[in-house]
Amino acid sequence: MIKIALTGSIGMGKSTVAAMFAEAGIPVFDADAEVRLMQGYGGSLVDPIDRRFAGTKLDGAIDRDLLAARVLADRDELAALEFIVHPAVAEARERFIEDNRGAPALPAARCGTTQPARAPTTASRVISPNATTPSVPKPSLNP
Repeated sequence: MIKIALTGSIGMGKSTVAAMFAEAGIPVFDADAEVRLMQGYGGSLVDPIDRRFAGTKLDGAIDRDLLAARVLADRDELAALEFIVHPAVAEARERFIEDNRGAPALPAARCGTTQPARAPTTASRVISPNATTPSVPKPSLNP
């Protein structure tokens, strides 16, 4: 099984590429969306986060603005939040991989080209089982 991860800064096209994979029938794991579900109403991280960061739960969900105000200015508090969130997301990702182990890959013909796509330059979003790794030239720094 081949796993493809899209990583990069804001505005690099991760969501666009992930949507293209999904449209082509390739299973997509969106870690950002998974965290929102886990922190949303009734989510599995609501109580653990509220136990550590009391007062961040509002109407059965984590108030992300309140949580951000508590953790973003303090590295230790951010690390404590990551200690809660990251293992849960990793577990969800592993379940996703297992659930999609036999999913089809994206054939080049479905992309409208036989040429390999440029390597994604963009947080872990896409996992594609049974894909082949194309030979992708390194991008040039010179125009």
